[in-house]
Amino acid sequence: MNRESFEQDLQLLVGLQLKRVRYYASPGGWPSWHAHPDFDSLEQGLDLIGHGAAHSVTWDATFWSYGLRVRSGTLVDVLSAGQFHDVSEESRWSAFLGQQVRDARFVWEPVPDPLAEAGDVYPQHVVLTFEHGGQVYLSAAAPQEPQAPFFGMSDHVVVLFDQDHARHYLPGMD
Repeated sequence: MNRESFEQDLQLLVGLQLKRVRYYASPGGWPSWHAHPDFDSLEQGLDLIGHGAAHSVTWDATFWSYGLRVRSGTLVDVLSAGQFHDVSEESRWSAFLGQQVRDARFVWEPVPDPLAEAGDVYPQHVVLTFEHGGQVYLSAAAPQEPQAPFFGMSDHVVVLFDQDHARHYLPGMD
């Protein structure tokens, strides 16, 4: 898969009228997605479900371990195991229900590895802009110590709902 295909999959989110959001955790794990007031923290990823369409966002290693990937369909279609939680009404996503995604973009970062070739990049973040102007920030990143910037290139997904928090926690998010 190449960068253009990744971008095309992401653009399928544009026009989606958000109806529900589902978070996925590893089997047997404690659902702790809402443990921090600044962000949601997910082990596997999430589904964005609209009227007649669903798309999943998770980490993968298509370009380098790890970046984000957006696919048509739900994560339950591709995960071998997991538990899901419909967070539509009990999370900050509730403010976006019924709104359409107006813009979706990847933030591509240089691969910070000495073995990488010059110019190698991976999709670290996704920024979703909704019709009323609000934005949601997704990243393949793992929280560190309290209030510290996140560790990128992670097999973990974080969701932030505030631009200031995104700039604080997500390196490269200007």
